[in-house]
Amino acid sequence: MTQKTTMKRRVLYILTALVLCLNAGAQGRLYVCHHDSCDAYETAYINSITFSYDSIHIDCQPPYAIPQVDSIVFVKPRSLHMEERGWWGNMTEGEVRFLTVLTDSTYRFNYHVRFTITAHDGFCQTAFCELAFDDAGQCKLFREQRYTDASTNDPYIYVKGTLTGPRKFEAWVMGSPVLPIECTWAEAGDGLLLHSDCSAVLTGRPMSEVRLLVEGWLFLPTMTLTNPNYQE
Repeated sequence: MTQKTTMKRRVLYILTALVLCLNAGAQGRLYVCHHDSCDAYETAYINSITFSYDSIHIDCQPPYAIPQVDSIVFVKPRSLHMEERGWWGNMTEGEVRFLTVLTDSTYRFNYHVRFTITAHDGFCQTAFCELAFDDAGQCKLFREQRYTDASTNDPYIYVKGTLTGPRKFEAWVMGSPVLPIECTWAEAGDGLLLHSDCSAVLTGRPMSEVRLLVEGWLFLPTMTLTNPNYQE
């Protein structure tokens, strides 16, 4: 085992211990620093941090390549631009946010995803999703990538499955790389933003289920199934 590998393992043990301590007590933040910016996470909502030989995984978020990470700290660096990642807010009462950056699998551009959800007594009241793109061309390419469109008589449906309770399974037919087919997009911000109201499919659910659904829509692999409504 090399000295570098040993050091990474030690960092993992220390980091995991600190996150567990923070979760057990007051709410804290974790900052992943890279180049001139850092990504901030609320430690109360971090379930796992995993090191592999070449990357660091925080929950379901896209992995960080180890050579690109300068440091992981628990005090906000003053000189770096900060962006929120993961879950933020109060899952019981008030506003909750989920933020991530995804990469388009076909055209290889990045776009920002933000869910804004209101909770009352631990249940979802409203839910909205916003996507932000660097240019209008990326936004247009994203909107053209509909997984399922009934008007084209597609022989397949594209599904993401999510466990939302004890032995309960839900299969969501996806209408885009981010949201199920029940949710539609509206354009804003000179073609740089897309908005969608997800309240119809999330309102009334416990916030524990809402978390599983949002992360499932974004990060679980897509399954291709035969469309039962297809007519040759």
